[in-house]
Amino acid sequence: MFWCDQRLQLTIDGPGTSRSLVIPRPFARIGANESADLVLPLEVTGGRNWYLHATDRGVYCVELGKSSKSTRRRGRWVTPTQELELGTHSLYVKSVSGKGVPAPAG
Repeated sequence: MFWCDQRLQLTIDGPGTSRSLVIPRPFARIGANESADLVLPLEVTGGRNWYLHATDRGVYCVELGKSSKSTRRRGRWVTPTQELELGTHSLYVKSVSGKGVPAPAG
């Protein structure tokens, strides 16, 4: 059980490709690290990593790791049409209701 019933829907657009997936919980890590929920090649991420956190109000995104941005500027609310740049790829994220969706096994 989590703090809300939201799930994360991710859409990744890149040169000649587009794919979508739903993370079955209200948080996810994205980056080149093998433990991320969405693993992308280092060349695509440029070494950037993100933590996404869904609430009933929307999705909050925090850029993790080394960054030239101040700590206060690493986190922000994102809208479904807001692009998160991943090198030659773009990531779009939105929260979707998990009501009626069975809990993942395990």
